[in-house]
Amino acid sequence: MNTNFLKDIDVKKIAYLLGAAIVAYWLFKNIKKTIAEQNNSLQNELSKAETQAAILNSATISKARALQLADQIKGAWGVVNDDEAAVYAAFNELENEADVYLLMSVYSFNPWGSKTENLQTSITYRMNKNERRKINDILAAKGIDITF
Repeated sequence: MNTNFLKDIDVKKIAYLLGAAIVAYWLFKNIKKTIAEQNNSLQNELSKAETQAAILNSATISKARALQLADQIKGAWGVVNDDEAAVYAAFNELENEADVYLLMSVYSFNPWGSKTENLQTSITYRMNKNERRKINDILAAKGIDITF
């Protein structure tokens, strides 16, 4: 056996090559993951855009009106008492599921800088079971199969 073989091996070069291979593998893996995440994000955005277009085409209220109704609901939330009548009135204006989805898409409530609430969270958190049942009855009377 050639004993000079071990003497001729440059350990530093092997370490550098091994390190470079590990870094290259890590970069390849992360770039591939990032590309997949971006593709998924793009697909989700396209899906959201298609869904929003379908909602806007089917809604009986405008986006501007949905924003007004969202503000009406947010204004109904009080520190001690809520104005449930204002919430019910907002839901009475909705005629179909697209209207509800449009309202849900524009509603965002961030009280006192806390975590942002969506419509479902606000209603669940701020209204009791009987009050939520009234909203669900309003929607059901119009043939809307969405519950809060």
